Amino acid sequence: MRRAFAALALAATASAQGMKIQISGAERARYKIAAPRPLGDADLAAELEDALAMDFRMVGLFDVLDPRGFLAKLDVEGMGIAAPDWTSVGAQGVIKARVTRVGGDAALEARFYEVARPLAPAVERTDRAAVADVRRLAHRFANDVYRHLTGEDGPFLTRILYVRPSGRAKDIVAVDVDGHRPTVLVANGADNVLPAWAPGGDRIAWTSLLWLNPDLFEARLGARPRRLSRHAGLNIGAAFSPDGRTIALTLSKDGNAEIYLVRAADGEILARLTDHPGIDASPSFSPDGAQLAFVSNRQGSPQIWVMPASGGAAKRVTFQGNYNQSPRFSPRSDVSQIAFTGRDERGRFDVFVLDLAAGTTQRVTQNQGDNWEPTWAPGGRLLAFASSRGGIWVATPDGQHQAQIVKGAAETPVWSPMRK
Repeated sequence: MRRAFAALALAATASAQGMKIQISGAERARYKIAAPRPLGDADLAAELEDALAMDFRMVGLFDVLDPRGFLAKLDVEGMGIAAPDWTSVGAQGVIKARVTRVGGDAALEARFYEVARPLAPAVERTDRAAVADVRRLAHRFANDVYRHLTGEDGPFLTRILYVRPSGRAKDIVAVDVDGHRPTVLVANGADNVLPAWAPGGDRIAWTSLLWLNPDLFEARLGARPRRLSRHAGLNIGAAFSPDGRTIALTLSKDGNAEIYLVRAADGEILARLTDHPGIDASPSFSPDGAQLAFVSNRQGSPQIWVMPASGGAAKRVTFQGNYNQSPRFSPRSDVSQIAFTGRDERGRFDVFVLDLAAGTTQRVTQNQGDNWEPTWAPGGRLLAFASSRGGIWVATPDGQHQAQIVKGAAETPVWSPMRK
């Protein structure tokens, strides 16, 4: 059972404004972009080139052209472009950049040209950051270009939380979307699992066995954590509501695993949302906060259910396969889709996407080992998931483009909200 959500398709269409990418339709035609080695400091230029290429490849909308095929005389062009040389290699857009060292900083000048309109850059940015953050300069400019071409915010400054084994314990780590700059956020010698981002991207919640009971902790990034929910038994699977004021989670304080709603400020229970002898877990809010998806075995096997976020009658929405879990609503408000992990007829776990409106399910992964625990990018155009191939992978929801961003053991990735 696995599912790949509606194919991300692009049609690059010429207009008076130049080439634009439209993320719709049924046919795929990737926008061809060239990103030659920036001018200036050689080491910083190599890092910048790598970051830009990885950003544009990741989203599945672009073909990043091989620099070995470039015909342009880059040293003569400088920060401009000679359009015929780029047209000859099929480029529709060209990035030009110069990066220099200014004390301990990297200073960037970057331009994006549409080859059909080469006289002036369509996007420009001058920027500066510490040398160690040169990749962030690339991500910021990539976001500018992405917004120009698609009309949507780019995901390149977002981060992904995941759980990493550390000896006999488990730590919580945040990493940039390109797999660089891993930062350990929680390391206390205990098992710390099932992390979640708050909507503002400045707080996280997770379950820890620090006090020998699976309690829910919460902390602002860089601040001291606090124990938010410590009822006897399970306090797991936190999901923040879109406004950040409440958290849905599973508690077993009354003997059975049920989903409750608690106040994010102090963990006070506001409502019990499920009441069934089966096990209910893994809640996920819809983008408008009106619905919750969750897993329940109330009809014999783990399946995905949906109910009002205020509680009430639940509706089963998966019927293929006998083991479906870890649902995550797409953050896009124009669709009603849930990514989840399903076990197929061969006993392999894969990532699927369920379209609630159409009632259809498609696979994202197949014949690529086991893949589980999907999480959406904030724009809903990418998925990240853990894989038996190792680490964390990012894929377009049609499964056609996949890239490994974290190597080694990693569990339960969670994509951050959009950051500026």
